[in-house]
Amino acid sequence: MALTMKLRLRVFQRDKWICSYCGRPVVFHPSLRLLQEFVNEHGFDGSGYYHRNWINDDAPLLDYLGAVIDHIRPIARGGRDTEDNLKTSCNKCNALKNDREESSLQPRRQVKSKYGAPMKWDGLSRVFVILADRTPDELTAQEKRWRHAMRESSFDRVGRI
Repeated sequence: MALTMKLRLRVFQRDKWICSYCGRPVVFHPSLRLLQEFVNEHGFDGSGYYHRNWINDDAPLLDYLGAVIDHIRPIARGGRDTEDNLKTSCNKCNALKNDREESSLQPRRQVKSKYGAPMKWDGLSRVFVILADRTPDELTAQEKRWRHAMRESSFDRVGRI
């Protein structure tokens, strides 16, 4: 079974777009490409928001906070592509975990804030939908599929997922 976009969205939404390891909010990477273009269109330098290879110099947010799906039990160790074996991770924690079992990962210090964990973070997924709706013909094939998957999910305009 492949990781469908609908399955990925369900995991991101279930985990409230928060890294399961470090507790940091994660960012939906297609939104940053569209945001970079939007900023550029308005006469500002939008470089630094996005790089298709997630290179730190060109996209520091993606390198650290890019939303990825992690297998709790890696495929290489017999894990499966099922929702109960998946969790939201930031790119940095996912890279640190690599193909190890979740239990062998040294936990990073949880992010603490004065007001607690974010309750309504959406990983900038709504920004993606808004910007994608502005220029649907300029989306990549994958972004079109993401847009469609988000429209079919329980994603709505009131702020609930």
